[in-house]
Amino acid sequence: MTTHRHRLGRWMIYLGFGFALVCLMQVGSATAQVAPERVLERWQNEVDRFAAIDAEQPPREGGIVFFGSSSIRMWDLKRWFPDRAFINRGFGGSNTTEAIILFERLVLPHRPRVIVFYEGDNDIGQGRTPAEVAADFASFAALVERHLPETQIVFLSIKPSESRWNQVATQRDANRRIEAFCAAHPHLRYVDVAACLLGTDGKPDASLFKEDRLHLSDEGYEIWTRRVNEVLREVDSRGGGQAGEPTGTPE
Repeated sequence: MTTHRHRLGRWMIYLGFGFALVCLMQVGSATAQVAPERVLERWQNEVDRFAAIDAEQPPREGGIVFFGSSSIRMWDLKRWFPDRAFINRGFGGSNTTEAIILFERLVLPHRPRVIVFYEGDNDIGQGRTPAEVAADFASFAALVERHLPETQIVFLSIKPSESRWNQVATQRDANRRIEAFCAAHPHLRYVDVAACLLGTDGKPDASLFKEDRLHLSDEGYEIWTRRVNEVLREVDSRGGGQAGEPTGTPE
């Protein structure tokens, strides 16, 4: 009886996830409007670089892939996560649509147990609406669910920054939508890494950003690392510990 109830409960959660996904997808994901070959052409150098790294250091299953735009690419994972089995697959300037298209090349070979994901910042900078950003993340989550049904996605909230402060209301709207979406699915985790970057005046704390007022400083990454480690420890406790050895790759 207990097993039956557990399975029924899980299927009810997945049903809710599917319903939410359909609702979001009705808004329209940008992915279907973008030619994959154009994305591959744009990022061919990065794809080739990552392929060379994988050839030298073959993918090992069960680790953590950090995936997304420049906030991921510039994160010194060797420094901040020295005891973690991580892979950095950040490609700066990317958006969620491009992450979806390149997922099977950059992430799937590693078959990670956790994907730490940061996208949405550039999407909004490129004119995507909060509903569209949420729909694109739903598409990404569905893709991961299809290929890696047991993998956890840790979504890092879109960060505020002085250089994009005029977009903060749009960012917060997108974050709210994605947070609600994540709450409906057991394999999605929403992590607020935005509020911790604000000062007492409610504006971005300049000490947590580089001179470009967009990317994080070491102090900013220190805060992000603490937040992410809190979540990873929770995942470890549920999943029976950390798999593999540290496999950090050159950035």
